Amino acid sequence: MSPTARGLAQDRFFQHFLAYMQAQGLSAEQMHAHVWKPHHPHDLKVLGADRDRDFKAIELSERDIRAQLASLSPGGFCINGDFYHDDRTVYVLVPGFTHETLRNLSLHEVFDDRRSSHDVLMLRPGIDGQPTQEEWRAKGGGLKLVYAQYPRSNADSLVIGQPLFELLHNSATLRRWVVDEGCRIVFLGYSYGCPLTLELLANLNRGTFADNFILKATKAVVAMCGAIGGSYLADDVLKPHPQLLSIPKLVARCQKHHWLSALAGMPTQQFRDDMV
Repeated sequence: MSPTARGLAQDRFFQHFLAYMQAQGLSAEQMHAHVWKPHHPHDLKVLGADRDRDFKAIELSERDIRAQLASLSPGGFCINGDFYHDDRTVYVLVPGFTHETLRNLSLHEVFDDRRSSHDVLMLRPGIDGQPTQEEWRAKGGGLKLVYAQYPRSNADSLVIGQPLFELLHNSATLRRWVVDEGCRIVFLGYSYGCPLTLELLANLNRGTFADNFILKATKAVVAMCGAIGGSYLADDVLKPHPQLLSIPKLVARCQKHHWLSALAGMPTQQFRDDMV
């Protein structure tokens, strides 16, 4: 995308977002807590002693918001219920590290909302080789959202790759949306889910898994806090003298005190082995 097209897309999304909040009855003061000025990543200083710690470079005033709202044409934004319903895209969220033991789902505001205006589907592995288990969290008829709850979420990516593929490939609904209804797939890789998604697509591209619809239907990957180059936290917790916490020592204690295992998100021996 050219810089000009990127800027137009940012501005248009920003204006649509303001219009939606205005339609919901929010004031400029309330909107101020949820929006930033459209910007390019180069506008921010994220490294060095003078890095932008409080995002002043993209701060937006309530006065700016009022000016933007005044410039909107009446009824001029097109992202509405019909747009969602007609969109031929399936958004597949691949969640992050240790997601099986976290209290809240990734994007829990969407996936826990039983009144959602979208089609929200939870995928879990089938038991004993059975097809993928599907749980409808909502059937609102809007966007198609899939939560890929792959197993052994704190294991090495080499362990997760095949089960993640089977989870998606054996989903009857995902297959119907793509094969029968012609939908395309956009992966949303959250944290550890981002490198897992990239490795999944690399495996599909080289023919490691017997895929017949996922790769050719995939049109984008969106990194949401994607740990593509690794994690400073993961590097630290495995050092002999970490600043925060020693994972090997924690696992050793959990082996002795199983009540601690549940609190630490490692309720079984498999979880403790995978963590190391």
